[in-house]
Amino acid sequence: MTFPSFPWLEFTLLLPLIGAIMVSFIRTPALAARWCLGFVLITLISATAAAFNFMSSSGGGKLQSGTFAIDEISAPMLPVLTLLHLLIMLGTAKSRVLPLSCVRLLLATCITLSALTCHTGSVLVALLVSAVLLPIWDLKSRGRRSRGYWIYMALFIGLLLAGWNSNETSAPELTIGLLVLALLLRGGVVPLHGWLSTLFQGASFGAAMLFVLPLMEVLASLRLLLPGAPDWMLKAGST
Repeated sequence: MTFPSFPWLEFTLLLPLIGAIMVSFIRTPALAARWCLGFVLITLISATAAAFNFMSSSGGGKLQSGTFAIDEISAPMLPVLTLLHLLIMLGTAKSRVLPLSCVRLLLATCITLSALTCHTGSVLVALLVSAVLLPIWDLKSRGRRSRGYWIYMALFIGLLLAGWNSNETSAPELTIGLLVLALLLRGGVVPLHGWLSTLFQGASFGAAMLFVLPLMEVLASLRLLLPGAPDWMLKAGST
């Protein structure tokens, strides 16, 4: 199998998931950290190869087909976001690295990269919802209160599902409005930022940063909002 024909994207998305499953059976923190670091490092190499393969191919500017595919938006971000997870892992003190925290980091890597390359709206919505659960898991494992975060994220999930399942043909403005509110809340835009204090005060710094820094709400706006946005909304910024 040659370099261009190797399924680099599939390999990139599966690696952290396989790593999370394997690390979940490890009980020694130091060993779990080494395995986690190794899986994220290999994922970074694979993500870089996937991005290079896309940009160097003859149809580099053309969107590939499938639920998960690389395009001009995701190609440069794929290795960058993987590197972000690697740096978070390297920057975490060894005394605070636990096997379950390694599992959560690998799952966060899988969810982030999957959302970045996802081109099916329903799957992207499911990934956005699943990403919300990882900080809750972290807060619970540390014995911290998560009510403030729960309330905001429950509202986010409700608005997201309501907007996605609403009838776009009869009320496109309502659909766009619900999705915009959901993504503004997910991004912590003032005055919808109340959950940020609960997250950064209670969760580990790595878990909080991995939930906020990838800016999944920006990506979701490109995938969910722009394709169905009315003409007047797209032209509003140029008038």
